[in-house]
Amino acid sequence: MRIILFLLVGWYTIGNIQAQIKEPVKFKNELKMTSETEAEIVFTASIEKGWHVYSTGLGDDGPISATFNINASNHVETMGKLQPVGKEISIYDKMFEMNVRYFEDTVQFIQKVKFTGNDYFMDGFLEFGACNDESCLPPTQIPFKYGKNSCKRERRGSGKCGREAIGK
Repeated sequence: MRIILFLLVGWYTIGNIQAQIKEPVKFKNELKMTSETEAEIVFTASIEKGWHVYSTGLGDDGPISATFNINASNHVETMGKLQPVGKEISIYDKMFEMNVRYFEDTVQFIQKVKFTGNDYFMDGFLEFGACNDESCLPPTQIPFKYGKNSCKRERRGSGKCGREAIGK
């Protein structure tokens, strides 16, 4: 009897913990060729109601800004800074005691890159911060990996290649 009670309590506890795991932001990313030697890495977020994703360049004393990071690359140069695209909201945040900028519902972050050789490769991630009125997610990374031969044959004609990624 104790074993059955223990198993039921354990099962209930695990169910409650899993129900509390939050995934309020989902990302998709793609490599969009703009010419033979240049492309854009486009990260598109779908944000649950009540949550927001912070913009770029907020400084070190506030929430986690969206940043573009490369772990390894070959024949790839970034062009300019990560660009946010969407309806940006700018307000004074009492919790951070500073002006912050963020997006609700959806946002795109775009990083332009230039290929300096035929055998290009890049591996990296977008890092972002997200909060609602009650809590914030830990800094979250959306990985990407692209190379000259990473696109599937049927997508090459469209100038796009990519994969889905979910913010966790």
